[in-house]
Amino acid sequence: MHGCLQLSTSAGQGSFEGMIGSADAARTGLAWRGNDVVTFAHEQLIDRLAKVEEPPHDEASFREWIRGRNHLELLQRNAEEDEIIVAALSPAQTCINSFIARADHPDLQGDVAAMAQWSPNPLHHDAMSYSWSWGSDGVHPMPRGGSLWHELPPDVYPLVFGRTIDGVPEQEGMYYEIAQEYTHVSGIHWRPERRAYARFDHRGDWMDVISVSDRSGSYYADVVSFQRESLELHLIAMNAVLVRTFDLTLRRPAQAFKHDYTDHVDRIVRVGSGLCYREMVNEGQFGFIRGVQIIAPTLTPSEVEQLVDTGYIPDEKEAVPVEFIVDDLRNHRITTVSTDPATTTNYFVAHENELPYDTSPASFRPEVLSKYTADKEKYTIQEELIDCRASWSLRRYWVNEAGQVCAYICDLRDLPHEEQVHWSLYNEDPKAELPEHVVKTDFRGEWLEEEDVTPMVALRELLRRWQRDGVDWWRWNAERSPDRLAVPRTGSRDEWLDGCLSLSNGVVEGFRPGAIRARLTAVGGEYEAKERSILLLERILRIRGLIEEDERVPALWDVNELRVHGKAHATGGKGRQLSDAALRAHGSYAAHFEDLCTRLLAELKLIEDAFR
Repeated sequence: MHGCLQLSTSAGQGSFEGMIGSADAARTGLAWRGNDVVTFAHEQLIDRLAKVEEPPHDEASFREWIRGRNHLELLQRNAEEDEIIVAALSPAQTCINSFIARADHPDLQGDVAAMAQWSPNPLHHDAMSYSWSWGSDGVHPMPRGGSLWHELPPDVYPLVFGRTIDGVPEQEGMYYEIAQEYTHVSGIHWRPERRAYARFDHRGDWMDVISVSDRSGSYYADVVSFQRESLELHLIAMNAVLVRTFDLTLRRPAQAFKHDYTDHVDRIVRVGSGLCYREMVNEGQFGFIRGVQIIAPTLTPSEVEQLVDTGYIPDEKEAVPVEFIVDDLRNHRITTVSTDPATTTNYFVAHENELPYDTSPASFRPEVLSKYTADKEKYTIQEELIDCRASWSLRRYWVNEAGQVCAYICDLRDLPHEEQVHWSLYNEDPKAELPEHVVKTDFRGEWLEEEDVTPMVALRELLRRWQRDGVDWWRWNAERSPDRLAVPRTGSRDEWLDGCLSLSNGVVEGFRPGAIRARLTAVGGEYEAKERSILLLERILRIRGLIEEDERVPALWDVNELRVHGKAHATGGKGRQLSDAALRAHGSYAAHFEDLCTRLLAELKLIEDAFR
């Protein structure tokens, strides 16, 4: 039995020998806080590891501590948590490393103790190395080079690879890579600002699937932790289990490597079928523990199906349909239906029932859009589409004559449950008929005429054409893209001012003064060095005879004035005057904004003619 499980008292010495001098400072009991950003769950794992590694001061507690019960309890508890430690290196010489092994691996069927021979130090493994010999054999690639002591079986591979850069001090040049097959199949990417391999979740928010912390930052230990659901999905797909190996060194920091091995207890301990370790303890002096832990996936078949289909496991409450007031166009009434498909029907089977159509529209207060206009990085709002990055889309909505936002129940049904709940909070009886352009496109199947296109859509299309044509006098700014333009639909002055600022950033700020000056010079125009885009544009329009000598481009100046005075002085002075004037002249911020877009579009067409 003892021969199956080897205990290496030097495990990790290659990584830590130069760091032992700082062990006293490292044993703070808490993770060092700094500028690094990791998830709360990951940070808690670091804190817990630091606490269990703090040696007690009194002798009785120390004698118990070197048996590693606190460490082992941490590993056992963590095996059932949502954030799993897959690899770790600590100043106290705790090494943890994990491997993917098929569920039918021979050692799993026999003596799992043999798996403890796989190195628990992530620095000891390579994804690929060269095998070479003198003579005709030459050089050959060797997959998964294995550890310092034992080669890994061919159907076993580590998830984490600790790497160092030759010629660079270890603490500066050490970093961690993840098995590429795992990052690809999980759809995750390294995001240095998050210190994580991450992807967007079903809400369009970053989800840290693998978190990485190291002592080059502000944390107590190098820890790589995996989000459980993603890891288990991979294990199930591979018909595999996670094999976590560990090597624990328990002693007082001052002991360094000076130990008395003449009197110690050496034994194998098994805890159920999933944990096996060998402990070598010299009472009152030190303890070494080397072992292996098997973590099998626990996802049910239905949970696996949900993860593959939607990328997350819905809460039970998400199975409850959300109700909406709709305009039942089929039966000419206002009624209530739900997101349960059984409450509506389609045109193919309508002869079998009298249910409302799937295309029954629901109406909402315009404030329903404020959630999306407030975060233009996450949401893209266009005239008929709301898109949440990499997650969901509302593929059809419109605004009726009463200013209500409207959408079909069949499209609302496709939104995530929490988005359905959000929309339901603003649901109300319809106050106006379907707009003519909606009837024309959605029910008659006709193309829209030019007069049916809203000023915002026409403005955006004009700018897209400039981008496609590669004009040199205007540039599409990806960070201030005109695609982010949206008509402010609520009575919020802040939303209106944000919309005007986006109009300035996406349109006016795109003009390139240098290129415009070059065009002016080419046609014999003059200008002053201090003049910027709008003044230069007016000069070239006059030279081309597109505006009179005393004419201006008022829409461009209005947008510029709103940018300069609006947001900066929104609570009073000029900003208040501008917002009050917009309401007096147009009755609503939305009407003012659409009028501004109409006038701006006309001026941009003149500018296009001037440069043509």
